[in-house]
Amino acid sequence: MVACPVTLVRPPFAIVDMGSNGIRLGIYGFHQASGNHGGGPSHLTREEGALTSLRHFPVLYRQRAPISLSAELVPDPADPSKRFIPEAVIQQVVDTFTYFQAICTQFRVQAISIVATEATRVATNRLELINLGFQYAWDPAGWLIQTIASEQESYFTSLGIQSGFTELDGFTMDLGGGSLELAANQYEAAYSNDQEAIIDPIDSFLSHPLPEPATPSNDNYTDDGQVPVDQFYSFPYGAAVLTQRLDANPEKKAHQKLASEILTAIQSKADPHRRPRHRQNATLGRNLYLSGGGFRALAYIAIHTRNEPIPIVHGYSLSRPDFLELVRRIEEDKEFKFKKLKQIPGISKRRAKMIPAVCFLVRSLEPWLSSAVDRVYFSES
Repeated sequence: MVACPVTLVRPPFAIVDMGSNGIRLGIYGFHQASGNHGGGPSHLTREEGALTSLRHFPVLYRQRAPISLSAELVPDPADPSKRFIPEAVIQQVVDTFTYFQAICTQFRVQAISIVATEATRVATNRLELINLGFQYAWDPAGWLIQTIASEQESYFTSLGIQSGFTELDGFTMDLGGGSLELAANQYEAAYSNDQEAIIDPIDSFLSHPLPEPATPSNDNYTDDGQVPVDQFYSFPYGAAVLTQRLDANPEKKAHQKLASEILTAIQSKADPHRRPRHRQNATLGRNLYLSGGGFRALAYIAIHTRNEPIPIVHGYSLSRPDFLELVRRIEEDKEFKFKKLKQIPGISKRRAKMIPAVCFLVRSLEPWLSSAVDRVYFSES
């Protein structure tokens, strides 16, 4: 197997997401131009067996290892203000990668990309994690672990949310274990002659190039139609991180200070009235698209308490007032204490423990939500 960009290889290919709240393996293939795919329309391709123009890559296999790197970070003895990943956790990661490698071999995976995010970025021993992975799990010439920058993580999560909607207009927000990703996004899917929503994965990435890490500048906007770096934001307010910070100092004043910090950080970046120069005439929609397990847990609670007839999270939506009222009820009503939360379908014991932090985040952002959002949509993309 060769580690290289998936757009340059033939299927199947694999992606490992070393997230802060879990490590996921996905193996993907592409539809062929021939055949009608179970009676459906044929799909556009660049060439036989190569990339299609589908908005989604067919999923051949998925697996998740419940390793929360953010929750496992501990103070570094050399510098208590920084954190590192313990050796025992690194070994769990290595064992997981070895297992994933065996699965990829069975599927005859042609290429794999391993992407590490916030927890790995902040760990002082991140190079040790990567090197040990190479030493114990595979030939280092064949696999590549990429620790992406925070702006790049925001970019990819925004594309992921975008892939689940035929139209998207507003802010996208993804809540991980270690960070909160936010982006301004306007998108409308193209359609083929048979009215099937399509998007060319190569053209999409070329027209929206991967942003470089932000550098100090008085003007990050562009005139050439490219996506500016400062449309993609990442904040250190993941569910696991917030849970740790709230538990570490339970005093009311400390929580008020943290809430003010979160609100100031978001408001300083995500101004709904600010526009890149090449989109000055556009009006950003007052919609918020939420992704991540913590936000999806709120959707599961809403579906359960409102007795919705179709218990599907993706595309489920609430008005901003209803969304804020839901969060208020979860915080104040005894019905939503831990023992009862974990009994709601779709909410695990580990996720239930983080719901107070998720609610704290939403309540902290209430002034910003009132200025920027009218409706909230939940995404499983």
